[in-house]
Amino acid sequence: MNTDVIKFSEVITREEFKSGNLYFDTPQNLKEYFLWIKERFDSGEQYPYDLEELVGIAYAQKVKAVEALEKDFSQPIDYTIVSQTGKNQFGTGRPSKQYLLTPTTFESMVARRCQPVMEIYVKIFHAATSQPQNALQVRTPHELAMIQLECEMRVAELFKCPPHIIEQEIVKSVRKQTGIDFQHLLKHAKSQQNILPTEIMLEPTELGMELNSGSGRSTNLFLEDLGLQQKIGSFWEPTEFGRAYCQKHAWTQGNKTGYNLKWNLKMIESLIVSRRHIG
Repeated sequence: MNTDVIKFSEVITREEFKSGNLYFDTPQNLKEYFLWIKERFDSGEQYPYDLEELVGIAYAQKVKAVEALEKDFSQPIDYTIVSQTGKNQFGTGRPSKQYLLTPTTFESMVARRCQPVMEIYVKIFHAATSQPQNALQVRTPHELAMIQLECEMRVAELFKCPPHIIEQEIVKSVRKQTGIDFQHLLKHAKSQQNILPTEIMLEPTELGMELNSGSGRSTNLFLEDLGLQQKIGSFWEPTEFGRAYCQKHAWTQGNKTGYNLKWNLKMIESLIVSRRHIG
């Protein structure tokens, strides 16, 4: 999380807080809030908010915010937990948990508790849906799937990811959102037939077979020893060094969704060789 980004509680004066709920009673306060929201969203971080920032904006106590978060949202899609030892320089102190939220989660929790903020979202919604009736087309599921496919392809191109990975992830996303599966067409795509060795991305189980590092669990520990990933809560996250070696990969199983990491085989093989030479 970017600790240089100013907290909203530092933008609004303390006198404007009452019983832990910020009163957005002036247009200027609302404007400051949404400018702050945009700044944090533009940071590009997956979890740019600390749950404690809800205290004073939407909740009087952290424990109440945690209860609402765990009741209505899912980890790791909506938030993640970072465990902290809490130890000070004397080796004492209690362990604690830091709750980091996605932009959607944070904004949703604020809007539920702050009526002026919710009213802004309602106005935007009605403005977007107040088109003439003849302008609102009824589309089939396949048409909606095609629109989503095309839009996501255009956005993905901006990130300069390898085409075969873009196509795989977007087909999964479209299937999840619309129920339309383009998997049968994906396997015939030209980009799927011409994947360079340097572009092969493997999950830990597959990677273990190539590196002879054992099971998926053993390979995850091996990647941790290489300094490429670390376990945060129940999930593996890439380290700053390891981000160049992997990509997040979405998965869906029944009603559950999440992310795991796929690793670049050739890059990791080169890293292992270089470490051996240094050793």
